[in-house]
Amino acid sequence: MSIYVDWADETMPEKTNGITAQKIKNQIISVNDKFILLATNEALASRWCNWEVGIADPFKLPKDKIALLPLTDPSGWNGNEYLQIYPYIQASLNTSDEYYVWYPNGECKNLKTWLKSN
Repeated sequence: MSIYVDWADETMPEKTNGITAQKIKNQIISVNDKFILLATNEALASRWCNWEVGIADPFKLPKDKIALLPLTDPSGWNGNEYLQIYPYIQASLNTSDEYYVWYPNGECKNLKTWLKSN
């Protein structure tokens, strides 16, 4: 599995611009199979991260290829309530070494299974 992180991409322009946006959009739509937003308070306040979710939504949500990984309490996501429509990753309530993708309808799937699914 490979992971793309835009700030680690050495081909990005020094100052963000349209090329930055096009490169990120291409990674989300064409290059990477899954999209996981590392949901920190800073990410949720970022216009870029919210834009990225908007780009991923029509391409990844219908195919079950988008999820959030909350690193902050989702109850404090005021202004970002729309994120409740996305699956999120959380540790099992029974064991800390197992993770699941939880869906808004209450269903869940083992994270390893989700990552391997096409």
